[in-house]
Amino acid sequence: MLSNALENAESRRLLAVVDEMREMLHHEKIALPQIAVVGDQSVGKSSVLEALSSIQLPRAQQICTRCPLELRMKNTTSNEYATIRCKGIEEMKITDFSTIASKVIACTIKLTGNQHDVSALPIYLTVYKKSIQEDLTLIDLPGITRNPVGGQSKDIYEKTVKLIMRYIEPPTAIILHVIPSSVDFTTSESIKISKEYDPNGERQLIAASKIDKYDKGIGDKLQANAHPLDTSRYLARTYRSDQAKETRIKTNASDCWTLYNNLVKQYQLLVHARVHGIYDGDFEIKTQESPESSATRSLMSVFNPVGNNSLDDRIALQLYRYQKYCATEISKSFSPFFSPEYRGNVVKLLEENASVALPNFPSFSIIQQLCHHEARKIQKSCINLIGLYVEYLKKVLVGFLNQVFVEETNYKHRITQKLTDIILRSLDESEEHCTKDVNKMLTIEQRVFTLNHYYMDTVYKIKIQFQKYESSNRLATVVKAVQSNVIVNDFEINVAGLSNEYQAALDVQIAISAYCRVVQKRVADEIAQLCHYWLITCCALVMDAKFSSAFTSAVLFEWMREPFDQQQKLENLKRSILAMERALMAGQSV
Repeated sequence: MLSNALENAESRRLLAVVDEMREMLHHEKIALPQIAVVGDQSVGKSSVLEALSSIQLPRAQQICTRCPLELRMKNTTSNEYATIRCKGIEEMKITDFSTIASKVIACTIKLTGNQHDVSALPIYLTVYKKSIQEDLTLIDLPGITRNPVGGQSKDIYEKTVKLIMRYIEPPTAIILHVIPSSVDFTTSESIKISKEYDPNGERQLIAASKIDKYDKGIGDKLQANAHPLDTSRYLARTYRSDQAKETRIKTNASDCWTLYNNLVKQYQLLVHARVHGIYDGDFEIKTQESPESSATRSLMSVFNPVGNNSLDDRIALQLYRYQKYCATEISKSFSPFFSPEYRGNVVKLLEENASVALPNFPSFSIIQQLCHHEARKIQKSCINLIGLYVEYLKKVLVGFLNQVFVEETNYKHRITQKLTDIILRSLDESEEHCTKDVNKMLTIEQRVFTLNHYYMDTVYKIKIQFQKYESSNRLATVVKAVQSNVIVNDFEINVAGLSNEYQAALDVQIAISAYCRVVQKRVADEIAQLCHYWLITCCALVMDAKFSSAFTSAVLFEWMREPFDQQQKLENLKRSILAMERALMAGQSV
């Protein structure tokens, strides 16, 4: 038997040598034995590899594998671990197999960037596990996609096919097609491509996936002889996704509890990845309209490039955009400090306080009064930012539930409805805490104070620019006048509104302008930190703990167990299998 031949030490040594040679000759035209896994995008190639290796690989609704993944599976009798590396990333040892998916994503981003195009540079993933019976190496290739999405180049189809052809062309390559059972095998794109190099199907295998979702007539399809492969070259993958295999049979509360906790863990991994800027696949999720205010909805639409019914789920990027928007709105809320109108208001205040201060030394109460007026304008921008955070996170976190809990399960609606209530309630509570802290922060800002050198630096630079402007005006007949619009530090001002005729007003205008810029930077940073703390750190990133305490195992078992008629069919099937096994043993003993 082949399995026996592969178990001896000499075979293992030769397979290891072949792996090493394949890597060395990656850019050469020397063909070594290899098994290439091909198929359309989202057909279940990763599921096949997971079934063989017992590890979890990255998944996405759109194209996920964007570069060749050389998966080397090796049997070990000692500690189980894995290693991964690629160009630009040194070999890493992995002892926690649950982190393999994120490591693969990190390598993919290193090779392809944040773009969605494919790369010919491979990722080398070696898994050492006791459950692996025979050493085996498979190469997972990017799925064939016909329509560019999410910033992909227009020739993504040609690039993907060219990469696949490179791996399946050598006569030493075994081609493993992964095709959904609902698809006519003869129309499969990968089958058509392979015919050019293997017209008789002598080195091709087919793994029929998603049989549990489309098992009618699958036997007839395999026996139809309308394809070049004989039925001995077919395999069957009987679950649709990473959850579907586990959702088929639930016979006790322990199974249900384990499945639920696995789903919660997958949910939290997804949230952690998006919060920390790890993105893969298509960056949008379908959402339902919520009754938020039209103002909030219009603000969110500014940052939603994919339409009203979809939402960009790149959490880190979206929150950064909201923060930048808030900082801009705070800046816009300030008065035009160097306009003649504002100077008039300052002069009026100086006249009203003429009896309590020297003419060239404005009362501090004037500065305080003007600063308080500007500080009150900031509150609206801060509260708007909290609203943007909350409404966005509600849609994204609820949307993630639909990604983790598959549609076909009989328990999805009841569980996701309960978890949705937890998400909304948790975000509302965090919003209250955040709003309280923001209001405290704004109350603190009523005190006019700073140690930031940016304030005096800005005051000095504004005065220098004004002096240049005044000097150029006096010498306008001799030299070219200096423009009135100037850049001071990181903002633009118009010094034409300043005048030496109102020296006291001039000093106040400059001081208020410089101080408000300090406040803008201080508040923009603080509001972003508070929002992240309450809504991300204390809410989104700990949602799994709240989910885990949402149900008892008894409730989960009641919701998740198979219907009675389904259980009866399963028991009948088990009895039939046992009877056939006993009959077979009896026949063999004759």
